[in-house]
Amino acid sequence: MSIDWNNPDEVRKYRAQKSREYRARVKARADAGDEYAQELQEKQRKRLPYNNCKTYIKNKATLKQLNELRGLILEREKKLKEK
Repeated sequence: MSIDWNNPDEVRKYRAQKSREYRARVKARADAGDEYAQELQEKQRKRLPYNNCKTYIKNKATLKQLNELRGLILEREKKLKEK
């Protein structure tokens, strides 16, 4: 099958498929005991909550939720500056 690189949907599907295949290979290597693959998986687990939050804010958050988040971020920033 040939990819039409000018068609964004085909490119997106192709890249998603290759990403799934890569993650499956890394998971198999990690299960086999490869330390580098285990480190990659651990990094991904640590980034997951942040990336999920970022995606939610970008795509689904309401104005009320954004205002609430803004307040929380400002409070956190103030605490970090005090340290």
